[in-house]
Amino acid sequence: MTLVGLNGTHGRIGRLAIALGLVGTLAACGPQSNPQTFLDAMGPSADAAADQALAALARGDYAAAETSLDAALKRDPRNPYALLAGGLLYQSTNRPLKARQMYEDLLAQRPNGAATVQGWDPSRVVPLADIAAANIRRVDADLQRGGSAWPAASTSAPMPGLAAPVAAVAPEIAPLDPRTRAIADRFLTLRKLRDEQLITPEEYAARRTANAGALLPLSKSPPAAGLDRPVPGIEQIVERLKALQQGLQSRAITPREYELERDTILNALLPSKPTTLAPPEPAPKDLLASAERMRQLERLHAMNLITEAEMKAELAALEAGLRSSGGAPGPVATVPVSGGPQMLVPGSAAARASATAPLPGQTTVHLASYRSNVQAQEGWVELLKRFPAQLSTLAPDVRKVPVAGKGDYYRLYAGPVASHADAATICRALAAKRQFCKVTND
Repeated sequence: MTLVGLNGTHGRIGRLAIALGLVGTLAACGPQSNPQTFLDAMGPSADAAADQALAALARGDYAAAETSLDAALKRDPRNPYALLAGGLLYQSTNRPLKARQMYEDLLAQRPNGAATVQGWDPSRVVPLADIAAANIRRVDADLQRGGSAWPAASTSAPMPGLAAPVAAVAPEIAPLDPRTRAIADRFLTLRKLRDEQLITPEEYAARRTANAGALLPLSKSPPAAGLDRPVPGIEQIVERLKALQQGLQSRAITPREYELERDTILNALLPSKPTTLAPPEPAPKDLLASAERMRQLERLHAMNLITEAEMKAELAALEAGLRSSGGAPGPVATVPVSGGPQMLVPGSAAARASATAPLPGQTTVHLASYRSNVQAQEGWVELLKRFPAQLSTLAPDVRKVPVAGKGDYYRLYAGPVASHADAATICRALAAKRQFCKVTND
C-alpha cells in the first residue's frame, strides 16, 4: 500500500506499505555530557515512529506496533498517521472505545493525508478521514451487537469493493500507560542487551536490582530518578553498542573511548549506582488509581519483567496501603472472575456500601463483550467514567462465555437493577450515546 504525503499527492518512500482500512473489511557520535540527552538524540521522529507502527501492524506484531505508536504520539500527539495507526491497533486488539477516540481525534483535524487501500482500485486514493469515518461505523456496529470490534475470524461478507478481513488475535492483557511503558522499555532493552551478550549477566542483575523500584515502587527501594522519560527503540541501542564493539575491535576507537561511551549509554538507561534517587511513591488512595496499578502489574508480569513473587509482594503492599488510608467508606465491589488480580471499582458513596454482584435471575444490563477478563475490567472502569449517572449504583458482573469457533468471550453485565423498566431506562440513556446495552435476566 502506498501512503500519500500530507501536503500533496506524492508518495513518501519512508512510509511502509501496509493494508489499512475497515476492520473486518479492509486489509487494511561521541558520548554526551548528559546521558539522557544522548538517548533522546537517538529517538525517532513522529513520522518515522508512525511508519514503524504501521509496518508492525502489517506484520501482525501488535507489541512492536504499540511501542512505536507510543513513541510517535509522544513526539507529536496530532500526527495523523500515528492516530490512524492507533485506531487500527486498538480496534484490532479489542479496545473499541480507545480506537473510536483515535479516529475521532483524526477526524477533528480534517487531515489532508490519503492512502490507497488493498482490495480497491490501486489508482484510487482514499482520504484518511474517510477511512476513519468508516472504521467508526464499524466499531459502533460491533458494539451494538455486543461483540468484538475485530473478531479473530469474521464470517461477515466484506463491503463492496473492499478486501476480506485480516485475521487478528486480541492480546489477553491491556497495554501499559505511557509512563509505565517508558519504564518497561528500559528494562526490556537491558534484557535484550544481556541476551545479545552486550552486557554480562552480572551487569544485568546489578542494574535491574538497583532500579527495580521503578517497576515495583511499593515493595522495592526507590530507583534512579527520571526513569519514566522515554528512550529510543531497543534495536537502536543494541546496534549502537554493537557498533562500539566493532570500533574497538578494528581499533577505530581506544578502549578508554569505548568504555566511556558504553558507560554513558548504560547509565542513561539504568544506572548500576544511581546518584539521584526518585522520591518514594506513595500507595494510591483512589480506587480507580489502585485498579489501574493492578492492571499495570499484571501486564508487567505478562511481559516477564517482574516475577510472580514480586507481583504478589507489590499487590500486598498496594492492598495494605488502601486499608491504612481508608480508601473507601464501606465494601468495594469486585469483578467476580478468577484469573489474576481483581480490579476494584467505585460507585457513589452510598452505592459502595450496598453494591453487590447480581445473582442469577436478577435483572441486569449487558454492556459489552471482551476477549479477556482484564479487558472487561478496564471496560467497566471506562463505562463508569462515561455513564456515572446510570451505572454508579450498580455492580459489575463478568461472565466467561465460550463461543463456538471463536474461543472464550467475557461478557460484562451490571446490576442488579430494581425492575425491567428501570433497566430499559438505563439502556435508552446509553443507546442515545451509541453504547450497546441490553436488558437481561440471565
